[in-house]
Amino acid sequence: MNFLETRFITQLVKEYLTDTRWREVFLLTAELMGDEVGNLLSLMQAESQHYINTPKLQNLLHWADEITSETAGNINPVDKRLIALTIADYDAFPDSYAYEIGYTIAIANITIKSHANKAHANDIIHMIVAYTTSINEAIQATLELEKLQIFNHTNFTELAGNLKELKFKIPNHDKSLEEHTKFTQKLQDTLLVAFKLTPEMIDLSKEELKTLDEKHLYANKLIIDCKKSAIGETSPLWWQEIEDRMLKPNL
Repeated sequence: MNFLETRFITQLVKEYLTDTRWREVFLLTAELMGDEVGNLLSLMQAESQHYINTPKLQNLLHWADEITSETAGNINPVDKRLIALTIADYDAFPDSYAYEIGYTIAIANITIKSHANKAHANDIIHMIVAYTTSINEAIQATLELEKLQIFNHTNFTELAGNLKELKFKIPNHDKSLEEHTKFTQKLQDTLLVAFKLTPEMIDLSKEELKTLDEKHLYANKLIIDCKKSAIGETSPLWWQEIEDRMLKPNL
């Protein structure tokens, strides 16, 4: 098939990889290529690395790789890294148990920034209510993540205990804004320390978050879908080599 020549494949990947309107074209192309789809997927993976273009994004992918590397959980390494990224960016994998923890960290981060920027007190209190109601979900998520056994260095029993203790220390609405903010900082610190993160690592700009979610993560998820469209659940050696490079920092 002439339209599956290397020149077409290269142009398709370079120009349309993250254009959602071309998703079905990628899936159909992969399906038509069948066992020969490796070249397409390799090009897609290489192109996706171009979006990891800031030191913060590089550091975040390095962290996700390091904290999940060679862990015992029966989940493939790419999904381990994706779940880890959800701790820092809750939009990465909303269906994972990590979502509630990532969401709580994000709202706490917004609250702390709002206080530093002297936002209206009522707005800050409203945000605090939004995440304190999710602490129960975060505790449950912590227990479920412990079962997955995909994180290095994280003591989930200790984390769950710390979150339960904090749950009973949530300031009442009549407490000062400073007390609310102090509690927020303690909650964020508890979660970040447990996962070996720092405030700087999760402090991504809007552009960095957009690039991570709408380009890098989208492209990597499309690679997996294209692979399934072409060869199903089989995992030849060339696929394992591609998968090993996915969601990792540039070398």
